[in-house]
Amino acid sequence: YLEAKKLFDKAEKLDNKNTNVQIGLGQIFEGQKKFNKALKVFKKIIEVEPNNIDANLHIGIILQSKQKHVNAINHFKNINKKFGNTAETLNNIGNSYSALGEFDKAYDIWTKELEDGEPKAYFNIALLYFFGNGVKKDLYMAFDYCEIAAYKGLPRAQNNLAYMHLKGLGTEKLCKDW
Repeated sequence: YLEAKKLFDKAEKLDNKNTNVQIGLGQIFEGQKKFNKALKVFKKIIEVEPNNIDANLHIGIILQSKQKHVNAINHFKNINKKFGNTAETLNNIGNSYSALGEFDKAYDIWTKELEDGEPKAYFNIALLYFFGNGVKKDLYMAFDYCEIAAYKGLPRAQNNLAYMHLKGLGTEKLCKDW
C-alpha cells in the first residue's frame, strides 16, 4: 500500500482534479481500513463531481464496513434514486439487510436480481439456504443456487461448491441419478 500511495500522491500533484486518482487514493485508505480518511476523499470527489457513481458506491461500502448498515441501506437507496438500480447497489442493500438479520428483505431483493441472472444474488440466496437464515435450511437448494453462481463465474461460489462436493453437502440427489 505504501508504494501505491506514493504513486497516487505523485499523480495527484500532477493533476489534482483527476477523480480517477482520487478514487484510487480513497481505495488505498479503504484497503488499509482507514475508513474516515477514505470517506473524506470520496466526499471531496462528490463535492466536485456529484454524479460520480464510484465515489458514491464506495461511501456505501465503507458504511457497511463500519457496521452502519441502516445508513448504508439509505445511501444505496439514494444512489438507486439518482442513477437507477444497479446490481451492485441492490446486492449491497441485500447484504446490509442480511447483516441486520432482516433476511426476508434480503431474500426479496436478491430474488428480484435473479431475473437479471446476477451471480451474487444466486450465491447470497445459496447462503441463506445453507445456514437456514430466513428460510428453511435446505442443503439441496443451497447446492443448486451455489452451482448456478459458480457456473456464472463467481469465484466464492466455485469455492463453496467445491466444499459442498467435498463434504457431500446437498449432493445426495446427484448420486441417486447414477
